[in-house]
Amino acid sequence: MKVQIEEARELLEEKLTAKGLSAEDAGIVADEFMDGELRGRSDSCHGLIAFPIEIKGIAPKGAIEIEREGPAYALVNGNGNAGQLVGKFAMELAAKKAKESGVAMVGSYNHPPYLMPGYQARHAVKQGMIGIVTTVANAATAPFGGIDPVYGTNPIAIGIPSKQEPIIVDMATTVRAKGVTRYAKRYGEEIPEGCAIDKSGNPTRDPDEVHSMVAFGGYKGYGLGLAIEALVGPLVKAKVGTEKTGRGFLFQVIDPEAFAGRDEFEEKVSRLVEEVKASRKAEGVEEIFVPGEKSARKKRENLKNGFIEVDDALWEELSSL
Repeated sequence: MKVQIEEARELLEEKLTAKGLSAEDAGIVADEFMDGELRGRSDSCHGLIAFPIEIKGIAPKGAIEIEREGPAYALVNGNGNAGQLVGKFAMELAAKKAKESGVAMVGSYNHPPYLMPGYQARHAVKQGMIGIVTTVANAATAPFGGIDPVYGTNPIAIGIPSKQEPIIVDMATTVRAKGVTRYAKRYGEEIPEGCAIDKSGNPTRDPDEVHSMVAFGGYKGYGLGLAIEALVGPLVKAKVGTEKTGRGFLFQVIDPEAFAGRDEFEEKVSRLVEEVKASRKAEGVEEIFVPGEKSARKKRENLKNGFIEVDDALWEELSSL
């Protein structure tokens, strides 16, 4: 069914305020779900489809606290607040410190997850800075050569500004995000080939048989995912490995002005993007995209139309929450 964008946003905000969030906080949380939906990320549960589950862990808590800080760093205790609220707080703090110090890192822990680290990285990009966001998620991934889930899908996002469309890398370190299993179960579909294994270590496309997610690129994705786990978790006081029951996040912001200067930096990035898009295309390829470009185009298209397509049963579920 077709749903007006503002109608969908208002519904989410209504459900969030009913949970006790202020109108302002409800708007912040709802915006990330809407952003995922507008960008066409529903198939990996980065949109409205995630809302009925994620809202269960959202409630007003104590104030977000800065436990430790210096000119270019800080450690934030989320105190159980929604990941979207903690993420916004931490990224804004990192951006403020980076403007003063050139670079900054802010870690956060003790809060539920948000959906897309790329959403947070864009906050830095909008201010002409580089945003790098890494996340330790609950154990869901088998190590290379293993069977049982030991570490998280551990997504990473890198946002790089340019004179044109920014580069936004936003991905799990597994073949697909864990949310694909939720999407497949809901719609009675199989998960993509090669992204999960069952309890015997055999590849499976049945979402009900998924035991572990599989790292992308074999040992390379495994190495990246494990490095994020070992770096971020212990650094921000989050649990790691199979003991993990929560998340940990690390927000890094770099101001190009402190190095080559913003103009020169963005000009070179733009030139690189132009070369990539103008390079020879493989047979059957109509256009080469840079990371984040397709989803940005999809969002602009949806905003222009003013509506989104939502599954009837999902809309009914959202309305009845």
